[in-house]
Amino acid sequence: MIRWVFIITLLLGSSNAWADQDMALTPVTERAYDAFKPKGLKLGAFKILPDITFETGYNSNVYITESNQQSDMVNTIKPSVNVQSDWNNHSMEFRGEGEIKRFVDNDSEDQNNFKLSYKRNINVKRVLDFYGKTSFAYDHEERDDILDTQSPASPFRYKDLNLGLGMRYKPGRNEVAVEIDRRSLRFDDDVSFANPAVPAIRSDADRNETKLQLIHNYQIHDQLKTEIRLSYRLLNYQRLSYQTGPASFTGFDQDSNVAAAAVGLSGNLFRNVQGRILLGAEQQSYKDTGLDDVSAGTVDVDLSWNPTSISTLNLGYDRRLETDNAIEGGLTRQRFSIGYDHELKRNILLTNRFEYETRDFENNVREDTTYRYSFGGQYLFNDKYSLNLGADYEVRDSNVVGSDYDQLIFMLGLSRKF
Repeated sequence: MIRWVFIITLLLGSSNAWADQDMALTPVTERAYDAFKPKGLKLGAFKILPDITFETGYNSNVYITESNQQSDMVNTIKPSVNVQSDWNNHSMEFRGEGEIKRFVDNDSEDQNNFKLSYKRNINVKRVLDFYGKTSFAYDHEERDDILDTQSPASPFRYKDLNLGLGMRYKPGRNEVAVEIDRRSLRFDDDVSFANPAVPAIRSDADRNETKLQLIHNYQIHDQLKTEIRLSYRLLNYQRLSYQTGPASFTGFDQDSNVAAAAVGLSGNLFRNVQGRILLGAEQQSYKDTGLDDVSAGTVDVDLSWNPTSISTLNLGYDRRLETDNAIEGGLTRQRFSIGYDHELKRNILLTNRFEYETRDFENNVREDTTYRYSFGGQYLFNDKYSLNLGADYEVRDSNVVGSDYDQLIFMLGLSRKF
């Protein structure tokens, strides 16, 4: 009996167990203790935070195949730099990230990736802000994100340019924001992994996306607010979908528009529980009458609960419409996740996460189910060095022949911050 009383007390905690409410709501993986915070470099009114990570790992199924799986070792270097302003009213942030990935045997998977991003906020009045952001990424699609059964010899390269502007007005408890975003995606084609004489086409996914969003928040109290989100998105593809028969871009016109609405709460939802709960609906309408319109109820739940001062339980559920022209037409994706993070000491963190995901495709009979489990560990030596360990296991079941796979990845990394 005493043992159960102790366990219940440990889980529920008590108000006296927390130094302050902010710590009670902060997940253990997001706590920034002074002894382990990087100092950075000062340059005038800016703070510069560079870091670099070296990783070595093992991949049991490099090409995401159902049979004849090939394993390999991979080494990765990830440099990055973050520049933040130290101004009174306005703010500016620049971030640059790089990734150099090299496989020991399968050099077709080698990658050089980078991303640059810039954010700017201008405080016009106490209640009025204007903000903008831009980013450019040169990257490769992960093989488990490629839905086409014609797998490429190398992961598809793509360029991703984003521009965004917004205005936020906050008189009292009410807050209204208007945002407009523009995205440009451009893909490179390749040849088939199974037969180099056959092209693997991805450039029919080249598109421009324009999104207009209206957001209204009402501050119930300091740590809780209501949210209403209305958005309208236009997808404009640069060409018709590729057809393997005539080997030409003579398929469907994939242009569409997506209208969405959601309402919910975010902040400190319950005792020691923070996050958001949004419920809504989406409707995607296609220009081509040969593609069925898609509609779905949407859910966005992301919760974190600290049952004790050294542990965090994470719970998530996400349901939304997605577009992938490898499978013409829309799809409804559902993802459930549960995770547990534990702080053995302030410098030793353990993470666990399980995900269950389904994809239901509208214009064909394909259905995918994916299971993922990941484990991670981090040891912080000081404010400069940390050791990272990770393992990830993923399984996909599909009713499309040749689309099932399982993959196990191990990773060991060393990070250096400045």
